[in-house]
Parts: sequence; structure tokens; C-alpha cells
Amino acid sequence: MIRPRVIIIGTIVIALVAVLLLSFLPPRQTRHQTPEEAVTGTGISIDMGVTYLPVTKGVSRYYDLEVESGALVTEVIAGSLADQAGVQIGDVILSYNGVLLSKEVTLLGRMKACPVGSRIELLVYRNNDTELVEFDHISR
Repeated sequence: MIRPRVIIIGTIVIALVAVLLLSFLPPRQTRHQTPEEAVTGTGISIDMGVTYLPVTKGVSRYYDLEVESGALVTEVIAGSLADQAGVQIGDVILSYNGVLLSKEVTLLGRMKACPVGSRIELLVYRNNDTELVEFDHISR
């Protein structure tokens, strides 16, 4: 005869093993998300084709930049909107459509707020000088 205490302990052990095994399963995805949707949670295209680092005082010191805010471009995707407009690795985007980037005003935030079809103007710091880079924000 099996004791009730053994049944209870066995049931608890089985339940714990099941929970532990289920925690290693990846979350279920119902459909493929674009990179923009993964970042913003929407279907709005915000990708202009750059990877960047927010510029802080520490980042500015480390990379020996002459500016202390903005977005340091670390990658430009070949053929992207930014690439076609002339954005380069090492550029620091200082403003997006006339709005200066800062800790509170981020490049991602400005891109999310810009509707597809709009004109984009970036003030870029490059080689101790500033340059205006312009292109149309189209969905890709």
C-alpha cells in the first residue's frame, strides 16, 4: 500500500520538474517580426540603416569626441537610406529634423516619431565640422 505522503511528494517533484523543463522552452512566436517591430512593437518602419551608441560624457572621452551628446554611428548598412545619404561610421548625429539629441531626446525616439514619407535632416558631426545630411524616410 502506497502512503499518501509518498504520493504527495512524488506529485510535487513531477510538477517541479515539468515547470523547470518548460522554463527552458523559447517563447512561442505567432508570426515573424521585422527588426523595427521588435524594437517599437509596431508595424511602423523606423530603420534608416545605422547602428549607434548614445553619446555620453564617458563615451565622448573614450572615443575622443569633441561633443558630449548625440548618437555615434558604429555601423552603416550597405544600401540603406543612411548609406545612400552619405552617413559614415564615426559620424555623430547631433540632431534629427532640427531637434538636438540628448539623454532625454534619443535618436530612436525621434525616428519613431517620424512618419514614413517625411524628409529627414540629420546634423552630423564629422572631422571637427558639422554637415547636414538629408533623405526621404521611405519604408523598406
